[in-house]
Amino acid sequence: MKELCHKSYSIPSYHMRVQLIFGYCLVGLLAIGVIQADEKKQDFTQQVNAVSFVMKYIPSGSFMMGCGVLDQPCYAGDSTLHFSAAQQQWKQVNGFYLAETETTWDLYQICITEKACPDNRAHGGDNGWGKGSRPIIEVSWLDVNQYFLPWLNKKTQKSYRLPFEYEWEYAARAGTNSRFSWGNTISCVQAHYGFSGDECENRASTQKTKSYQPNAFGLYDMHGNVWEMVQDCWQLTPHFFPSDKPSGACEEIVLRGGSWLNTGDYLASAVRYRHNKTYRESGDGFRLALSVSN
Repeated sequence: MKELCHKSYSIPSYHMRVQLIFGYCLVGLLAIGVIQADEKKQDFTQQVNAVSFVMKYIPSGSFMMGCGVLDQPCYAGDSTLHFSAAQQQWKQVNGFYLAETETTWDLYQICITEKACPDNRAHGGDNGWGKGSRPIIEVSWLDVNQYFLPWLNKKTQKSYRLPFEYEWEYAARAGTNSRFSWGNTISCVQAHYGFSGDECENRASTQKTKSYQPNAFGLYDMHGNVWEMVQDCWQLTPHFFPSDKPSGACEEIVLRGGSWLNTGDYLASAVRYRHNKTYRESGDGFRLALSVSN
């Protein structure tokens, strides 16, 4: 970006050249997240029976949400879903908590065992890959909202939820403006992906959480392993604010982050995907969020 701001272009008008360079520099500056330190809030560990999980405090800040010139290509398997820089928006985010990892089988299995959540073996269960610290799969957005979250909130006396789409992207970027939280390229040592492209040793399964390095917010697997369901109803352009539709009012919901099935481009911070709210598959999971007031 520094080189771009000082580069000269062969266009007729000096004023046009100045405007163009200024525009590119402005985009670069606006794309950089501004994180506001908040020392009053701390991470905490939640205990549920014999299982615990860590909730990371995500500090208040600002960022440029959406797919822009710095993180294209930005698609989810359909060229009609390509998002341009014109669909970006500067977003202020209040501090909130987000789970350190995707929700694991260890936690979700308690809900199944206590018969508060439907047993999903008929839908594939763990697909024979094992449970434990692997992310829960083969559950739908409706399963999570109708069964798992009410059960968890009764057990913990808190108000856990799915993150909103803008919260998810802010947390995934972790103060960066690159395509991924670590830069603009991806390799098999950074995330779990690539089965459909015959990459990464062609591993046809999920991986245990924390198998790769976390981002600057201390969050694992924001890119890859499983797609993560968010709370928002699907619309063509991203929700820059929480959806005004109540849970269950839409047919399709948004997923973020890519999965073990996808090629690397799908894992970029700005990429969006959609499924029916009742859909279950081996590449979909979720991550817990919590408002500060809870």
